[in-house]
Amino acid sequence: MDIDPIPVDSEEDILEAGSKAEIVIVDVPKPTLNKIKTIKNLEKRSNLPIILVTETLSKDIDFGIKAAAHLQKPVDPQKLINA
Repeated sequence: MDIDPIPVDSEEDILEAGSKAEIVIVDVPKPTLNKIKTIKNLEKRSNLPIILVTETLSKDIDFGIKAAAHLQKPVDPQKLINA
């Protein structure tokens, strides 16, 4: 499996990169309203599966985001591939 990550820092970058991506992996170390809003906007504007990477596996951290998977840090590479 070849993986070519596209690191991004802003909502515009995410939406632009989304046209080249097959999946979105979002690190949510400290959820902020801006990050949650960005993820929800991405959900509305694309059909890309979203994987949330968090410190905890609590489903309460999903903030209404329809994530394809939730992974807990540190991320096991095999779990990421299987997600």
